Amino acid sequence: SEITVIHLQTGEFVNYANVNAVAANKRGTLLALAIRSDHGERGVQVVEVQSGRVRTVFWGKDELAGLTWAPEKDTLAWLAGAPESGGKIGTNYRVHALEFEGNTITKRHVYEPSKDEV
Repeated sequence: SEITVIHLQTGEFVNYANVNAVAANKRGTLLALAIRSDHGERGVQVVEVQSGRVRTVFWGKDELAGLTWAPEKDTLAWLAGAPESGGKIGTNYRVHALEFEGNTITKRHVYEPSKDEV
């Protein structure tokens, strides 16, 4: 799929292709895109809405799911991994999270349930 972002101050249209999921932070300053390339690779990109700057924050062959922002913080999270039989998300998925201050990534977290020793 393709999405179009309109910069309200300039009226400029910017198109983003191969988008599977979109999520905006609460303030509307950051837009996260889950994308899939023509070659089957997948990634997460973050668009700084004001400047139009695009950063690839994750790229690989893993399936992606659950792209979302925390409701009260600029923290982006998603799942990445290979589905279990029947297409279910299981312990072979990792939880990725990025914490932002403004447009800067301040912390990266990866939780791997398969390595959890609880």
